[in-house]
Amino acid sequence: METANNPDTDNRPQPRRKPLASAFILYLFLLSSLLLFVYDLSQTDGGLITAAYQGMGWESDSGASVLGFMLLYLVAGVVLGKKALNRLIQWHHLATLTDIVRAKLHIIIFWVVYYPVLFIKLAFGKL
Repeated sequence: METANNPDTDNRPQPRRKPLASAFILYLFLLSSLLLFVYDLSQTDGGLITAAYQGMGWESDSGASVLGFMLLYLVAGVVLGKKALNRLIQWHHLATLTDIVRAKLHIIIFWVVYYPVLFIKLAFGKL
């Protein structure tokens, strides 16, 4: 009987994953990226983003800046949903597909507010 690769009989300690801490770090990184994007756009003398727009030959960068902000915001919400949310919560087996899709869309759209509330709830749940 071979037990070397059997996880049920392997007595070695497994490394502990900390999904809450890694999700929090990812949230802070994405939020700071979004804030740096907004800060760079607010510079009157033109920041890196304005220089990039001028390098591409665009005269006015206001419309592209708003589009870039919205795209960055949604991409950050999707990344958090794929990388962090799946490790933090489990969906109930009786939840319908409509309920899960609706909840995930709300989470993607309102991720700036949703994740701090989720982190606080999960941190209190671990006490």
